Amino acid sequence: MSDDGKGYVLLADSVNRGYQGGSLVGVLGVGPLVAYRLARRGDVNVLRESVIACGKSAGVGIALGGASGIGVSYGKKLPEHEIYYREHRLLHNAGVRRRELYVVYGMSFAASAVAAVSGWRDVQLIAGGAAIGAAAGVLAHVATFKEDSVTAPTGGARAVLAPCGFEIEAAQSDGKEPAQDDMHLLIEP
Repeated sequence: MSDDGKGYVLLADSVNRGYQGGSLVGVLGVGPLVAYRLARRGDVNVLRESVIACGKSAGVGIALGGASGIGVSYGKKLPEHEIYYREHRLLHNAGVRRRELYVVYGMSFAASAVAAVSGWRDVQLIAGGAAIGAAAGVLAHVATFKEDSVTAPTGGARAVLAPCGFEIEAAQSDGKEPAQDDMHLLIEP
């Protein structure tokens, strides 16, 4: 990451994906496991504790996503044009934007529902509900997403970076033009 603050979109995306991944692990693995173990012991707080476990799993996902995001952003010095190109692809990808929208709707609905039922008092329970909603949003996105419904940006790296003052050199060792998706590897600022 450059010293002038570029790359925070990459870091935020890593944290966000960590939260979503932790939520999925919580809903599909940790929550049911906690519910099973508590039910075998005869505990009456099975539902409450399994929802809280989902929230804690999402918190672990945030920590892991943040650590990987810091590694990506700070661990390797990326040129400014490479950071800009990656951020542009994240911000303008219709599939990513659609997934984020589903996650926000799921989190909002589930957290509000849990808060209304619990009386707005138990923050851990509300966070667990938000994690369940995030996982439901990711699963709904995956179940209904159609790849052909997304229009690919035209022009690749050349169209993204040229208006920003970056020049692109294309290596033509065999006389052929490189593919547009591979152009970011050949960018010279």
